[in-house]
Amino acid sequence: MTWSPPSKNMTDTAMNTDTPPPHLEIVAHMMVADVIIHDLKWEGVNGLSTLIKKAMHGTNNIFDDEDCCPLSVTFTLMNDPEIQTLNKNFRQKDKPTNVLSFPDGEPDDNGRLHLGDIAIAFETLTRESKEQDISFKNHLSHLIVHGLLHLYGYDHEDDSEADEMESLEIEILKDMGIKNPYI
Repeated sequence: MTWSPPSKNMTDTAMNTDTPPPHLEIVAHMMVADVIIHDLKWEGVNGLSTLIKKAMHGTNNIFDDEDCCPLSVTFTLMNDPEIQTLNKNFRQKDKPTNVLSFPDGEPDDNGRLHLGDIAIAFETLTRESKEQDISFKNHLSHLIVHGLLHLYGYDHEDDSEADEMESLEIEILKDMGIKNPYI
């Protein structure tokens, strides 16, 4: 990826409010996730914390390294207009997308290595789930895994990179009991 906004401030770009959004803290092995909920539709997703934790754990299992330091990531669960603003500002694409990842790699306030930020749009996720005839939760799990792999440095700019990243996604999702999203 060639674009990278300032970490931890990405949601300020998309939201103009002084009221802090609700958030959750989720711990999976050596990773702590701060989950910021910008759109109340996300609060209606049953088992959201468990789903995020399972996807984090599944992805982290691929990179299990006993010598690794504690990690952190921020998930911002937003709507299409907010993610469209981010997509326009940081990728020059004036349209909503399903997920955006913003790598960081700097220590957070607690001394953990902050991998970066992941933004996910509710409406796009919902629409894609229906269009692809897959469950909302399975598609969300896939987008979380996809976003985390970007933070770990994987990309899909060319066929070789895409094949490698998709193979990892398929393996992680299979271990989570989710079928291959690419078939």
